[in-house]
Amino acid sequence: MDNDNGAATGASESPRGMWVVGAGLLVWNLIGLAAFYMQSTMDLTELAKSDPVTARELAAMPQWAWWVYGTATISGVAAAIALLLKRRVAFWLFALSLLCVIIQFSRSLLMTNLVADKGWSVAIFPLVIAAIGGFQLWWTKLCDGQGQLR
Repeated sequence: MDNDNGAATGASESPRGMWVVGAGLLVWNLIGLAAFYMQSTMDLTELAKSDPVTARELAAMPQWAWWVYGTATISGVAAAIALLLKRRVAFWLFALSLLCVIIQFSRSLLMTNLVADKGWSVAIFPLVIAAIGGFQLWWTKLCDGQGQLR
């Protein structure tokens, strides 16, 4: 559909639509930050009783990988806040978050025994996370292209 200027209209042209999606992305990224906190502080001895493979992989996770994981979640939250504040920096923060997600899950899936021990189904959720990361970039670029970000 075209508006009076001949430009295509989209869901993000509505301030309400931008707020709804932005709030959803903020909630999503806050859940990721909470997951990072819980995984980085959990009692691995207790986890090993129910999921010894995951406990072993978390215990063996190098410090740099924890930093990448933390950066992915913190930059995602910051990006969602920046998007709600209509700031262009949201795009670059979402890009940083997605890059860190790709690095983190590449390490987990390709450089550990996680897939061998649990099967390829462990890749489903990381792929969902990466897809949402891609959506975040696309949405932010769409909002910027429609002049909603400064």
